[in-house]
Amino acid sequence: MEPTEHYFEMHGKKYYYWLMGNPQKPALVLLHGFLGNHKGLVWLADLLKNDYSIIMPDFPGCGKSDVLPSVTYGIKAYADWLNSFLEIISIHKAIIIGHSFGSRVAAFFAATYPQKVSAMILITPV
Repeated sequence: MEPTEHYFEMHGKKYYYWLMGNPQKPALVLLHGFLGNHKGLVWLADLLKNDYSIIMPDFPGCGKSDVLPSVTYGIKAYADWLNSFLEIISIHKAIIIGHSFGSRVAAFFAATYPQKVSAMILITPV
């Protein structure tokens, strides 16, 4: 099973994400490293696809996704973007797995929006 490509628009920008797995299972969000994209975590999604509804966004400015609409970049901007993204796709609580830069976003997101994180796993956090 290959991930399916989707996108959403926010503030005049287009952002891409991929879905894989069972939509009836708990949500699992995979956050890639900087300047990577979702493709670096497809191997992990493939291992977990039977037990989770897997969501793999390309961060703003990475992969196919447009840049953030603001000139203010930083971990907070990415965490706020992740929050907006999850609201748009109606995910209210998820397991977050972050790799490298994605681990920094995951940690900040969990600290800022703890009610939205059921568990967090960090892979090679920076």
